[in-house]
Formats: sequence, structure tokens, C-alpha cells
Amino acid sequence: LVLERDLGTSLLFFGLFVIMLYVATGRTGWIAVGLLLAAVGAFVVGSFEPHVHSRVQDWLDPFASIDAGQGPGQLAQSLFAFAAGGMLGTGLGAGHSILIGFAAKSDFILATAGEELGLCGLTAIFLLYALLVARGYRAGLALRDPFGRLLAIGLASILALQVFVIAG
Repeated sequence: LVLERDLGTSLLFFGLFVIMLYVATGRTGWIAVGLLLAAVGAFVVGSFEPHVHSRVQDWLDPFASIDAGQGPGQLAQSLFAFAAGGMLGTGLGAGHSILIGFAAKSDFILATAGEELGLCGLTAIFLLYALLVARGYRAGLALRDPFGRLLAIGLASILALQVFVIAG
């Protein structure tokens, strides 16, 4: 997955592996080891992969391309979309996603939703995701069957990690 530049999926699999290992064993040391390995992996990939390095630079200064006279990059355009949405949004289907055409087909789908639903709508969406994940964890922790517990917590965790990767 690293060779294909799909680091989001690698992050999902690794995060799920660490969570499942913790749930199966109950040892908090696995979380510390997982966080340490994730930090080392992020440093190594960020240092040697130019694609990741450029994304980190864009994240640190999303308006650098505007300052350089190259026009707004994807991150700057998504921030403009969030700003255009304001508190209540422009309304479903009333956003200017044509101006940020890449957003509806990429990880920036949240920018389109933020423009059309606004801060209040995105907050409602995140609260619904949090409720769904919490219910999944509650169901998993209530089970006595080890397989059922791993399944319920694994499904809830993969949903939470997916939201974290897309929104984060």
C-alpha cells in the first residue's frame, strides 16, 4: 500500500491491528508500542516519500501556493469551501463544488459537506458518527463471546478510524 501511495488504508489497517490486539489481550502496552511504531513510521515515510512530504508542507502552510502566485491548492480550496458554508451552510446542492471539483471525488468530500451543511450540519454528522461508534463499543463490551466482542469492537473501530482519516 505504501508503494501505491495509499497511506490512509495503511493507517487504517495498522490502527485496527493495534486496537484489536489491545482488545484481545487487555494489555495497554500494545497501545504504547503501536503509537511508538506509528510515530517512527510517520517520520520515515515523511522523510523518504516526496508525496507525503509535500502533503505535510501543504498542511503546514495551505496558502503558500497562493503566495507564490500559483493559485490555491486543494487544501486552501477546501478551507475556502468551509468558510463559504459558514454556520448553517449554503443548502444541499447549493454549494459551489464545481469550483472545487476534486473535492467530491477525493478525501476532501468533507469540504463539500461543510460548504453545503455548514458548521452546524457537520457537527451533527460527527455527533451521529460518535453515537454509532459508542453504541458499537457498548455492544462489544457487553458480549461475553470473545469473537463477538472482537467483531463488534473491530467494526466500530474501523468506522471511527475511517472518520478520523477522512476528517483529520
